[in-house]
Amino acid sequence: MVKKSLGFLFLAVFLIFLFHDVSVAGSIKYTVGGHAAAMSEKLLDRVVDLSVAKDYEALQKLLNSGLVIMLKKDVKVEVLDTKLFSGKVKIRPFGTNLELWTVIDAIKEIRYKSNRNEKNASELKIGMSRQVVISLLGHPTWAVIPGDKGDLALPDPRIKLELYWKNTPCSPVVVSFDSAHKVTGWDDGRAFCGKDAQLFEPSNEYSCGKADRSKLCK
Repeated sequence: MVKKSLGFLFLAVFLIFLFHDVSVAGSIKYTVGGHAAAMSEKLLDRVVDLSVAKDYEALQKLLNSGLVIMLKKDVKVEVLDTKLFSGKVKIRPFGTNLELWTVIDAIKEIRYKSNRNEKNASELKIGMSRQVVISLLGHPTWAVIPGDKGDLALPDPRIKLELYWKNTPCSPVVVSFDSAHKVTGWDDGRAFCGKDAQLFEPSNEYSCGKADRSKLCK
């Protein structure tokens, strides 16, 4: 998966490190599912670059080559190495000798029961319209738009909107859109679950109840 806005990712990585130290080498985690994993760190960087460029044809060729795979959900893995502040982690699926690089939000501490948003997020596709996304996930809770400042500011000029869905007991489901309000990426809300999940939720200034963003949430 190439589904992440980097501003939210870096905030999540920092808070996870601060409160839980989830990425210690040798620790046991579970995969979130729907994220890309590559045979090398360099290939993972290439996946991210192609995702930002929206070169989906090139991404598909990497997947077809077998050098990049899509992780399944709830696979038990061992953490081998972590580059925390670049948001990358090296993992080994149990029962294999395969070593893979993926993004740090592709793994989680424990397996939580999926809620409606997480289940429906598995049906999202690149290029899907905003209206179809809302029909799948329901009305979002928060919206980030051009001009917003701070940690949740849109990280790339090609991303024109990010919608967030409250996702208790986990971090929000986040979907990114381009200028045509077509999906460019998403986070299915499994990056962090537990008592501190609310730390990842936007403040009320981003609420879909605000006049400047309510129309984008319908």
